[in-house]
Amino acid sequence: MSVFRTAGRRWRLPGRRPAAVAACVLAGAALTGGGVLASAGPAAAAPAAAAPAVTATITVGTAPAGVAVAPVSGTVYVTNSGFGTGNTVSVIDGQTNTVTATITVGTGPNGVAVSPLASAVYVANSGDGTVSVITFNACTTTITGTVSGPLTIGPGITCIEPGGVITGPVTVSAGAAALIQGAQLQGPLSAKGSATLAVCGTTIGGNVDVAGATGPVLLGAGSACAPDTFGGSVSLTGNTTGVVLAGGTISGAVSLTRNATAVVVAGNTIGGSLSCDGNNPAPTDNGRPNTVTGLASGQCSALA
Repeated sequence: MSVFRTAGRRWRLPGRRPAAVAACVLAGAALTGGGVLASAGPAAAAPAAAAPAVTATITVGTAPAGVAVAPVSGTVYVTNSGFGTGNTVSVIDGQTNTVTATITVGTGPNGVAVSPLASAVYVANSGDGTVSVITFNACTTTITGTVSGPLTIGPGITCIEPGGVITGPVTVSAGAAALIQGAQLQGPLSAKGSATLAVCGTTIGGNVDVAGATGPVLLGAGSACAPDTFGGSVSLTGNTTGVVLAGGTISGAVSLTRNATAVVVAGNTIGGSLSCDGNNPAPTDNGRPNTVTGLASGQCSALA
């Protein structure tokens, strides 16, 4: 398996369709859950840059067929089809480009997908008509119960488990990732330059401000990520790897500015205004209009 960087700063697997790798971030982050995200849409035009060049060659099994990346940890999973007779998945450390494990699955593994919210990898085995499920623990820090006062998340991957209560403000540090499910954050949530941020089935008492995230930002997405309730406003600015705000109940205003890759605002009930500007591509509701008490303007004028 060869790894190279394209002019648009995307990783590609030579000899395979770009779609095989494109699923690594958005589909891997469960942004397609509940039918919220139908398509990532066209990528923004990349500036002129140096020609693609191979930066590493990784030896895996025979006839590698599918690639998926866990967007939180960066772990890479490669199915080794063996031309229909193989039965392994190679696990690669995305930071060092080294194989850390080889896992036996069914016959003829081909397609592979990662659900970080379920902490599972799903492998479709074309040779025997089965799906192998590989479970993993993505969390480097797990928070349960009640945390009194402010909480700063990072470094690494922090999971706030169902039933968790944070009484003060929550701040996600630059480069850190957070998976927050079924929790109660009594203060605001702020993330500047974070990696993946997933907030599912969670109540947040204050404002939500997410800016410059380098991983997907997922705030509710149907069955894979339950809707949230936000007591303040929501601001999503300059996030580069996809944003989903779906099914939520939001007391204040919502603004989305200069987000990229895929921007979905669907099925929310918004007590304030909804404004969108400079997002590429423009936000979509994928057939699930939002209910907005205030004015819907800019790129989101037709999403209510």
